[in-house]
Amino acid sequence: GTFADIIYRNALLYPNKQAFIYGDMRITFSQFNSRVNSLIHALHDMGIKKGDVVGIISWNCQQFVDVYGASMKGGFIASPYNPRLTVDELDYVINYSETDTLFVGPELLDTIDILRPHLRNVKNFVLLEGSSPQMMTLHDLLISYSDQEPDVQTNEDDPTCIIYTSGTTGVPRGALYTQHCFIDDARTLAIDLGVQAEDKHLQITPQFHIAGNTWLRTFFYVGSCNIIHKFFDPEATLQTIQDEKVTHVSIVPTQLIAMLNVPEVEKYDTSSLKMI
Repeated sequence: GTFADIIYRNALLYPNKQAFIYGDMRITFSQFNSRVNSLIHALHDMGIKKGDVVGIISWNCQQFVDVYGASMKGGFIASPYNPRLTVDELDYVINYSETDTLFVGPELLDTIDILRPHLRNVKNFVLLEGSSPQMMTLHDLLISYSDQEPDVQTNEDDPTCIIYTSGTTGVPRGALYTQHCFIDDARTLAIDLGVQAEDKHLQITPQFHIAGNTWLRTFFYVGSCNIIHKFFDPEATLQTIQDEKVTHVSIVPTQLIAMLNVPEVEKYDTSSLKMI
């Protein structure tokens, strides 16, 4: 199948179960399906069709996942960009991917202001969080369009995402993933990790990175909850593990060291963790 099938299936099987937690937002699988449907209808109304590229430049957030979901279910190609890239590097990858619509995190507005004159293919700019006189907002799109199931057919061979390489030996290369690839690696990781529907994953790894992308999809694939942190904070991470009974977290060694160095680290209950 495709992730379009998984999004719809989860909404049917676990309608009232929490799919994502982001700050004060708690989004059920049914609500996520509705958000995705509304965004697909909005993009269609903006002239974006199956196979067109929608770019994302943002740090982790729920709205980032909404765009991923709309891409996978609507047949668009998501192209996430690393916010740490220089303006020249972003200029290259955004134009290289032929992005039609660009979703922007609020922290990147100044960067986009500099880039706008160079983004010759981008027709629409959408702010993921908050509001700005410079562009339309995702919130307005979600509340303005129907959440009915869209008339879109996705296939296993359809391209669904471009993940860029690090570009350590030259310019970054866009690796094109199909629906089949996204299903296959999520299923494989779910089996390898023994992920269960009652598990909870704390999303710290960047969503624009293949690691963060794959872990998020894996837990969604089995009907688990993803808890999203925009930025890494060692105390906030420990607090969330304790409060939400997190079972899985993917971090790098320097982050683990920072957590171990938190004063009175032993006061946090991390007994729910199955895997780091």
